[in-house]
Amino acid sequence: MKKLNIFLLLIWFGTTSIYAQAIIWKIAPDYSKLQFAIDHLGISTIIGQFNEFSGTLIYSREDFSDAKLTITVEAESISTNNARWDEQLRTEELFHKGRYPIIYFMSSSFKKQENNIYEISGYLSLRGITRKVMFNGKYGGSVLDPSDNSSRSGWELSGAINRFDFGLGKNWKQTLDNGSLIFGEEIRLLANLEFIE
Repeated sequence: MKKLNIFLLLIWFGTTSIYAQAIIWKIAPDYSKLQFAIDHLGISTIIGQFNEFSGTLIYSREDFSDAKLTITVEAESISTNNARWDEQLRTEELFHKGRYPIIYFMSSSFKKQENNIYEISGYLSLRGITRKVMFNGKYGGSVLDPSDNSSRSGWELSGAINRFDFGLGKNWKQTLDNGSLIFGEEIRLLANLEFIE
């Protein structure tokens, strides 16, 4: 964990000089959601979410080419609306929230694909393991909220990770008659984020 923190700090300090005139946006948690989905028995999908998270989006260029997105998630806040399953998700075999209470993402690049679509690359730290990941990002635009005269902007991020890459249920490899794992190898991620300046 100490090496991980040093690594992420080096990335951060290596880019801070860019942001002297930056716009800083913070995630508005009441209007944002972090969800995940995983196949169950190869025939259905379990959908869950994290209820406690924060983050910032910092940039100085209108094309987001220098944007830096960070998201910090409380592992204990995981929820599938099933108390028994939620407790199991927090155990050592899975998210191990006692030892690894924080899930962290820091972007390394925003690459515009077309119109308001971006490829967002970065580093995801989960269970003490850091790996490079890529998300598809859709920029929803920005607007002035008349209720409080604050500037708001919206993003939708989607992507997927392999749970074995992060040691999530690494021993859960039992296959069924249909060839599927009890719990799928891929975890699909979806973040609907509203930011306030």
